[in-house]
Amino acid sequence: MKKEKIRIAIVDDNQIVIDGLISLLDDNEKFKIQTYTTSAKKMIKLLDEFEIDILLTDVMMPEMNGQELSS
Repeated sequence: MKKEKIRIAIVDDNQIVIDGLISLLDDNEKFKIQTYTTSAKKMIKLLDEFEIDILLTDVMMPEMNGQELSS
């Protein structure tokens, strides 16, 4: 029986951080990167489109911090 992958969304205002996380997680068969963006406000819209299990977010971003986004 094949287990479903853990669906992950990533938001960080630094694209290099996002690329690094994708590089680390994409090789693991347990994870699927569902969506990612550099904007917390855009992530709110993306979360309406994608079902996720985990949200990886930067704590300090210019327009909205990670804690506000997670609430």
